[in-house]
Amino acid sequence: MKILFGLLATALPILTEGADCTFCFNDDEVSNLGAATPNMATIKRSCLDLKAEYEVRKESLSKNGAEKRCVEFQLEGYQTGCCNQFNPDGCGICPDGSPPGEGYVVPTEGSGDPNPEECEGYSFQPYSSNGIFTEGSCADTRAQRSAFYCGCPGQYQQVFLCPDKRPPGRRRRGDFTRSENCGQTEYLFSLFKEFEITDINMDFGFHYQAWCECNDHEGNQVVLENEFNCPFCPDGVDIKEGFHDVVFNEDTALVDINGKYDYRRTCAQVADFTRYVTTKFRCSNENIEIARQFCCPAPGLGVTFGLFITGIVMVQNLFF
Repeated sequence: MKILFGLLATALPILTEGADCTFCFNDDEVSNLGAATPNMATIKRSCLDLKAEYEVRKESLSKNGAEKRCVEFQLEGYQTGCCNQFNPDGCGICPDGSPPGEGYVVPTEGSGDPNPEECEGYSFQPYSSNGIFTEGSCADTRAQRSAFYCGCPGQYQQVFLCPDKRPPGRRRRGDFTRSENCGQTEYLFSLFKEFEITDINMDFGFHYQAWCECNDHEGNQVVLENEFNCPFCPDGVDIKEGFHDVVFNEDTALVDINGKYDYRRTCAQVADFTRYVTTKFRCSNENIEIARQFCCPAPGLGVTFGLFITGIVMVQNLFF
């Protein structure tokens, strides 16, 4: 990783003072701006709008002293899906511009990550340039939010998934609605600032502390306490007979080649998952709705007997 870092750092050009600020880093624009897909789900504006803004601002973005503004504009272009590349040296990891500490790593799979990213090369990973809330902001990128992992001056972790600030008991337990396991969730939560979080289990619409089997401040496992009821099948109706152990997302779930992360779920497993949902918004999640359509009787028809769908795989004891 360190060798790769050195080669890339010398091969990629960096904006110099007074140089023209191109729309995309290395002028590497996607072929069809009108059909571009954002790399950040929160982005709503189109590449055509961003390109129009560039035409208005390109002169000011190219002035001496505007280097950071150019870097952040090109970052937004990449996040919006308009550009194929981003400048890995543009934002960096340490907010003050200092290099990351040698030997430090970023555990993107959580505390037990068997293959963490070396800090020196983390900014070259495409997803490290995505932000949490704001596009076109170096400070909001995952790279700079991970600065405390890399020994950057004045940086420290402010938010922890578990109340006892220790790793969750079920690091590999998966959230099929986001194709994310508890280790990855632990890492994601660590990137937030304290003022950005009110209640972890409510802010994200899911009781992750109970789901991931965290311990509380006294060292006891967190118990699921949920005042919100997210019914899987409407009106108290049960899952269709014969469908409890049927996988609803066999063809669409993310399944790692070696089976390390398996996000296939049976109807019964999805029903159990909804017990941990804490908000109405999360209860209407697209993936849960798809499961309802597959697993629950059609409104007014009551329980459906038997299986009328061919080719369904019956799976017992899926990794959960």
